[in-house]
Amino acid sequence: MQIGEFIEATSRLEQYYGKEYTNEQRQIMFDEIKDFPIERYRRLISAVIRKSKYLPKVADIMEVNIE
Repeated sequence: MQIGEFIEATSRLEQYYGKEYTNEQRQIMFDEIKDFPIERYRRLISAVIRKSKYLPKVADIMEVNIE
């Protein structure tokens, strides 16, 4: 996954929850999940939106990935 793809996909989370990640949080998240294919990450975002009440952290995304 490229950083631009990640930012575009992650913005969906930010728009849905009405909150924004800091630049530092985005960079840490990208470093942790950059090896995921972008389509997989987009599917994870959709799953997280259905499951989580709050703007998710990396641990929440990884938990959904395992499920």
